[in-house]
Amino acid sequence: MVIIMIFKLLILFLVCAFVVQYARSRHISRVNTSERWGLGVCGGIARHAGVNVEVVRAIAVLAVLLMPVTVVCIYVALGQSLPQSQY
Repeated sequence: MVIIMIFKLLILFLVCAFVVQYARSRHISRVNTSERWGLGVCGGIARHAGVNVEVVRAIAVLAVLLMPVTVVCIYVALGQSLPQSQY
């Protein structure tokens, strides 16, 4: 039982590390405006992809409902590791 839990945590860590590395390689940054919610990750992804931020936020909420621990860990990891945009 303990080995399975350790294995799951290891996989979660690797997924977070992969997502953060991918986002940094694509030069995605967090938004630095008064319109941001939370850490500004959804706004940065929306700006990079060229879509409306409300669409990205809706997808993020749906993802949290489906996989709460994984998505929250990835969101926090991105929020802590991505730089803030200059504009």
